[in-house]
Amino acid sequence: MSETQAASGAEGGPGETEHVVTAMLRSDAIILMLARQTIEDGDGSPAAHIAARRDLDREMRALRPWPSGEDYARAAADYERMGRTDDAALLRRMAAADTLIAAARAEWNTRYDARPTAPAAEMIDAMRKAGIIDFDPAGPYRGADGAAYEPGALTIGGKYEPVLVIAGRGTAELVTDWSGFDAMAEWVASRGSTASGPLTPPPAGSDCRAWEEDQVLARLVTSPRDAPQLTAALPPDTFTTDVRYDVYQATVTLAGRGGYYAPVQLAAELRMRIAAVPPNSLAGYGGAAGLFARAYLDRLASTEVTSETAAATASILVQEDAHHRARRVQSAARGQAAAPVAARDPRTGQTPAAGTPVQQPRPQQDPGPAVAQRL
Repeated sequence: MSETQAASGAEGGPGETEHVVTAMLRSDAIILMLARQTIEDGDGSPAAHIAARRDLDREMRALRPWPSGEDYARAAADYERMGRTDDAALLRRMAAADTLIAAARAEWNTRYDARPTAPAAEMIDAMRKAGIIDFDPAGPYRGADGAAYEPGALTIGGKYEPVLVIAGRGTAELVTDWSGFDAMAEWVASRGSTASGPLTPPPAGSDCRAWEEDQVLARLVTSPRDAPQLTAALPPDTFTTDVRYDVYQATVTLAGRGGYYAPVQLAAELRMRIAAVPPNSLAGYGGAAGLFARAYLDRLASTEVTSETAAATASILVQEDAHHRARRVQSAARGQAAAPVAARDPRTGQTPAAGTPVQQPRPQQDPGPAVAQRL
């Protein structure tokens, strides 16, 4: 059957023409069953509808490239004429998912817009431009957590020292104080998509934000009872790679529905969230199936972190981000401050004569907490 030609008969009515999408859907009854099951598994949430639409798209694209919302709407009309009202209603919801997909894409693209640029990220950019770090030409290496791991070398105190840049869409950090290049290479390998077992901290002396975020997520994955306390004041953009961000949001979503009891439930919710990722950004998740993200979730489930450690680490991350936000606000305020031309003297309320100095209020001190700046 061609795209414009359709079967007319008792089901469609004499003279009625089926849309090509309708014909293909009727050729494989499993397709709509899969979409309906996906929506039921996700309790009818927007994420579940997006996942169901992605399922339909993948199945249909094997037969006809790129079905649009309009195609599904026309198929819904065909099913309505056939008296299959339930299937027609499902297809209308799939057609309307165009709006949900656009909103999900916008959310994904802007999820880190409110994050301030950390001094470490600014320093790394400056060092890149100056060519100060000699990076491994084979890097960066993709981590299962969605970060890019870029080993390099830096001359410190006349010595060639190993350094590691860890970057996500949310921030970048520079990890130093390695015992040697082999130790750095082994730890980078342990972050890859083919590694397994519990996650471990870097064997270096400096702080590592990636490991700190791991610890909070590991506790959330393994101890659902801690979710209300840990997530109460923890913004999602605290997690600075998209994979970590979506693992966190999966825990928040399930906790809001009444809780979760096993990592397999988180894996199902994570799959829903990955369905909303723009197709050109799926490589960081390990493709549409989320192979890297699922491997990272499995490793979080095998990483033991105490409740006290997770709570303290979450507090440190929130304070650090708040400090950087206050720094950005103060910097913007200083840049917008007007010159004191014809200003009134705060002691007399009078406008002084030209050339008379005016005593200005002292600037306020940085209100941010005394958080040590990580490299």
